[in-house]
Amino acid sequence: MSSQTNEQVMLTPEAGSTTFWRRPAVWISAIVLLIVLIGSIVAYFAWNAWDQARLRRLEEQRIEQQLLEEESQRYEAARAEVLIDSVYEGVFVNGIDLSGKTLDQMSALLRQEESKLLNSISYSISLDDQIWDYDAASLGVTSNVDEVIKTVWETGRISGQMDEKSQIYDRQEQIHKLAENPIELQIELNSQWDIFAGEVEAVAESLAIEPVDAQVTGFDVASKRFLITEMADGRVVLADKVLNEIKNDFAGGKLNGEYSYDVEPAAAQGADLAAKLSGLGLVAQAKTLAPAPDAGRDNNLTLIVRALNGHVILPGETFSFNGVIGRRTAAKGYMAAGAISDGALIKTIGGGICQPNTTLYQAVLKADLNVIERYPHSFPSTYTDVGLDAAIDWGSADMKFVNNTDYPIAIVCWYNKPDLVFQIYGRPLPEGVSISLKSEVTANEPPEGPIENLVPDMEPGTRVLKRAPHNMIKSRAYKIYTKNGEFLRSEEIRSSYYRPIRAIYEVGPPKPTPEPTPVPPDPTPAPTEAEPETAPEGSEETTAAA
Repeated sequence: MSSQTNEQVMLTPEAGSTTFWRRPAVWISAIVLLIVLIGSIVAYFAWNAWDQARLRRLEEQRIEQQLLEEESQRYEAARAEVLIDSVYEGVFVNGIDLSGKTLDQMSALLRQEESKLLNSISYSISLDDQIWDYDAASLGVTSNVDEVIKTVWETGRISGQMDEKSQIYDRQEQIHKLAENPIELQIELNSQWDIFAGEVEAVAESLAIEPVDAQVTGFDVASKRFLITEMADGRVVLADKVLNEIKNDFAGGKLNGEYSYDVEPAAAQGADLAAKLSGLGLVAQAKTLAPAPDAGRDNNLTLIVRALNGHVILPGETFSFNGVIGRRTAAKGYMAAGAISDGALIKTIGGGICQPNTTLYQAVLKADLNVIERYPHSFPSTYTDVGLDAAIDWGSADMKFVNNTDYPIAIVCWYNKPDLVFQIYGRPLPEGVSISLKSEVTANEPPEGPIENLVPDMEPGTRVLKRAPHNMIKSRAYKIYTKNGEFLRSEEIRSSYYRPIRAIYEVGPPKPTPEPTPVPPDPTPAPTEAEPETAPEGSEETTAAA
């Protein structure tokens, strides 16, 4: 009863419901329906989300495509703006707007502007009535037009970006900025100033006038006075100022103008020269004698004194006997006279002139001038003391002295046979002072025996003297200073050495020895046969006597 009751209880509506769910088919169906429902809902939302995503993707693609198209259009527009064959807007040179000009057009314009600038260069410099014109070529002017043309063309065409698109946009940005802020370039001129300055300075130098100082030009033998020239002022032409003026104007853009050289006086010197020379006079005199009759020698002495009479040596100058007289030739009027060659007296053109050279040498010593070259003869001369001679020979021996005073000196000389006189005019020695000359022999030795030279063609047994012997002599010479006749000091001039000279003879072959006279035999017989033993003795005596 209980079980039944329970089953009945279960048949209540609630119980019936429970029974419903306990049926497998029912709840399975319900679950399926639920799953389907949920799936449908999920599918709906999933589809909807996918569709929305799809739509968004499509929109994004559309936008992206639109952006790409816009970017492509912008890039093409940029390329079209950048890649043009002309100068960009905003570029000026010397005030000329070059926008839109091709490279050739821009180059032609700028070169035309350069030519105009160069042709406008014109400077002139004057002095007195002379004018010197200078153009661009004279100044060596060049311009930077090539550099300007390159800069103009490259403006807006150079980018530091790596890829082409970035370069295009970078250049476009440059071009836009250039249009907003134009650039102004200048054609600059440059000059080779060193070359131009050299030309201007050379002209200035050529226009300078050297002052003519008062100076000694000679000596009047008759009045015993030095001759002087009048002095004249000169001028210095200055180039620095005019060069600086032109250089500054050129740098400031002034390409033409007229200028003039500045001039400064150049004062001559020696206004008191005449007064200075008025105190000059006779300083010293030397005399030698030439009494022997010798027309050639007299002629040569006369020519020498004519050449040297009145000759002037200025302060610091060196006198050379050979340099002043020159080579002695027949064409100059010199004649043959005695001279020494290899220790022997010979005749030669210009012979005998050692005597005037010696006399001048002694006058120079007495005038206290500085002798720097002198040579003794091969043997002492007869016209002067030993050690006071002075040999002269063209191309070798010379006599030179320096005017070691602050004044000019003059040579005065004459030959009035037998007197040969040389005087020195110039600054006087200290008051009361005079110089005399003295020499002494320090060694005197005969030479070795004579030299005999065989001459086969000479007469046998003859002997002719060709060179006389001369002793070896050493000597010393002195200058003796006195004041008012009282000894002050002595000064050795120099020593002289005269080499030993052996006599030279030319000799013929020896005379032949005469043959002995034959003795005839004695006619007597045998007792006299021993007598020929004495014949050789008689023969030897005959030979010796001969």
